[in-house]
Amino acid sequence: MPNDLSATIDKLKELCRTKPACTTKGREGADFNILGKFLGSFAKFEPKRDPTFLLLRCDDGVREKLEHAYPGAVALSTKMKWDTKGWHWTDVQLNSPVPMETLQKLIDDSYELVLRNLSENEQFQVELVGRHLSAAELLDELLRHYGLSGRRAEILKLARQSVLLKTLPADSAATRTFIGGAPFLPADMPWPEHSGKPLAFLAQIDLAEIGKVAKLPDLPPTGLFCLFSVYGWQDPDGADPLTPGGEPADDWTQIYFVDAASVPAQPRKTPSKVQPFPRAAVQPVPVLSLPCTAGEPALAAAGFSGDEAASLVDMASTYNNLLSYQLGHPARHLLLGFADFVQYVTQSVAEQNLKLLFQIASDKNTNMCWGDGGYLYFFIKPENLNPLDLYGVVTDYQCG
Repeated sequence: MPNDLSATIDKLKELCRTKPACTTKGREGADFNILGKFLGSFAKFEPKRDPTFLLLRCDDGVREKLEHAYPGAVALSTKMKWDTKGWHWTDVQLNSPVPMETLQKLIDDSYELVLRNLSENEQFQVELVGRHLSAAELLDELLRHYGLSGRRAEILKLARQSVLLKTLPADSAATRTFIGGAPFLPADMPWPEHSGKPLAFLAQIDLAEIGKVAKLPDLPPTGLFCLFSVYGWQDPDGADPLTPGGEPADDWTQIYFVDAASVPAQPRKTPSKVQPFPRAAVQPVPVLSLPCTAGEPALAAAGFSGDEAASLVDMASTYNNLLSYQLGHPARHLLLGFADFVQYVTQSVAEQNLKLLFQIASDKNTNMCWGDGGYLYFFIKPENLNPLDLYGVVTDYQCG
């Protein structure tokens, strides 16, 4: 790529990144959108096309003038042919006579086209993002917006401390907390199996490492647990877990809890009969967790009216979205807190008032995909948290 073209692309990408609530998609970060919304893109750079193009939303009248002024450099998109009103996706050739000022104005206008079509609540979220609030300030603003300021004390009592395990694209051997990869197991501890087949290894958590950034009184301060499950049995080309037939058995998920000092310096080799996931180191981030569905037992027991509970659930969703934006939209691997139920509240959670122990999200850094952007959930009886008793943990899988 010529140096002047590369400099043009870098300058335009930097403009995109300055837009409030801008996020990127794709491994190369070349697709810019608002709040990570599906179909919320306002600029897509396509350097692999020859010549190089910028794909964006453009007012029809503006596009027609540009087509006349720069024939061959500006045209209706050959790929994006949505049924739109007043604007269309437009290809703009970047190594062309179109001036930088015009390219920047096209990006500005494309962003505004997306912004104007957002819902009132989404526009409010964009406004909050632009104010760069702390987590506590953000929560107070949302309580006010959703008419829940008068219930602040009860909501904070209901909320749970949790830790989001933000996976990193580059692995690091310095941590004993990671998603995917292979576990550190004592030499005399066998790899767990179900019906003679090794379980898939999903995650390892070192509670002492977590304790350096977050105090979780519901868990022991030290110890290392390794999570194995049949829900990690997958076809490399598929997305749904290849679980055994019949009703789930207790040994479908097995979690070892060991003294971190007892494990060797090298991880255990993964058995050949099970497909491993790539290892991703994590950055633990303390987050406040709120119930995301009205069917959550803790919310049902908290004494909120139906309208208040519905507002709280909506507020929790907005709160999670904005925290996710601040953190760079990581996959939501959660230690403790409330589950991000995709479809329903797990029956045993509702009947036995189980608590979330761990949530594993779909994540490109680990090549984990549970259906269409779904989750694996691991629930535990509250009395089994500290001291930690991991027998009989209840697992659920919900696809997006």
